[in-house]
Amino acid sequence: KEPYVKIAIGFEVGGWDDPDVIPKCVLNQLLGGGSSFSAGGPGKGMYTRLYTRVLNQNNYVESMESFIALNEDNGLLGVDAAIPPEYVHHVVRVIIEQLVNLAIVPVTDEELSRARNMCKSMLLMQLESRVVLCEDIARQYVTYGKRQDPTETCQLIDQVTADDLMRVADEMLNHVPAVGCVGHDLSNVPSYEDIRDFTKAYVTEGRRIKAAQAQQ
Repeated sequence: KEPYVKIAIGFEVGGWDDPDVIPKCVLNQLLGGGSSFSAGGPGKGMYTRLYTRVLNQNNYVESMESFIALNEDNGLLGVDAAIPPEYVHHVVRVIIEQLVNLAIVPVTDEELSRARNMCKSMLLMQLESRVVLCEDIARQYVTYGKRQDPTETCQLIDQVTADDLMRVADEMLNHVPAVGCVGHDLSNVPSYEDIRDFTKAYVTEGRRIKAAQAQQ
């Protein structure tokens, strides 16, 4: 009943067995985001990229945040948003722009450090719950046949580099986008073919610019 269109755009990534699963989780924290109004106290994730580059710049965006959903063999990483129907075209462009920028512009040391710390903080706070801890033990044994200590995971997070993030973002963009959309008024939502073709053109142009800069 809310007067918004909710749209999600994601790209296929590897699953829990992917050697780059840690960089992809850090990438998700780097994008961050949330709602235009942060309930429960200010400041949560306010320095993430989607907050600083989108939510703080466009007052019509009700919410925008990154997501990562992983299964054993594959998963999705992307961005979802809630916006008034008349802004859907613009927000589709913004989402694609934010994802492509990850592949062509290195993140700053400050952004990388913050994203790694957020990833470790999220992991350790979740494991304070006995229910989550038990589930984590079970899932790791089902997936890997063993449990990795949180300290080891934090060490792997600290080893993630800016080049790692650019590489996994570039690999992600080799796939066609997956798009989901709900709302009472979808008349302004571009067709899937338009979103797919725009994404391909944007990725191609971004890689061309990156290659030209590398030659200078």
